[in-house]
Amino acid sequence: MECALENITVYYEVFGEGKPVIILPGWGLNARLTAHEFEPYFQERAGWKRVYIDPPGHGKTPGKDWITNQDKVLDVLLACIDKLTSGQRFSLIGISMGGYLARGVRLYRGEFIDGIALIIPAVIAEDRQRTVPPYKVLVEDPAVKADITPAEVDLYDMAVVHTRKWLDYQRSYPEVPEDEMGDFTFLSSIREQPNNYAFSFDVDNVSEPIS
Repeated sequence: MECALENITVYYEVFGEGKPVIILPGWGLNARLTAHEFEPYFQERAGWKRVYIDPPGHGKTPGKDWITNQDKVLDVLLACIDKLTSGQRFSLIGISMGGYLARGVRLYRGEFIDGIALIIPAVIAEDRQRTVPPYKVLVEDPAVKADITPAEVDLYDMAVVHTRKWLDYQRSYPEVPEDEMGDFTFLSSIREQPNNYAFSFDVDNVSEPIS
């Protein structure tokens, strides 16, 4: 589905009926893959209208030359959410960098938000300012390593649990058509510049905590 805004058309997918929940993907992901990840959790939870949005440069939503930083990505998301919810209250799920963007939505639309789930959220956008533990594989199955294909090496090298269950789950993801892959040149132009990748404002400068 398409949300036509003044200078950009944002692609999104909708599942179910009920209270709206806006779902923002991780950086470089898309509505199709995010729905694959989250829809199983809603199969036994009726009453939710799940709205999976492709931010600019993600999935079927194009990157635009005038979108040069996260502030402008957020502006697009706010306009899209406003149009899709039409003043309704909504809940919010943000994954990874989608969690960072969700905090921006919280800052500017907090009065409409019933609740937020942040899944492995980016807390600090700039890599050099992050404090994270060193990479360490916690569970290793040698048979899994032997079965990894060249196309799966990068994913394998990021994971910390190398089990058959993990590998089978990764292989269950749907194939993504080329027109849904996203614009990685556009995304890199933001991701590789710390001042563009982080908001220009203090995203946590809220008047009161969300309850």
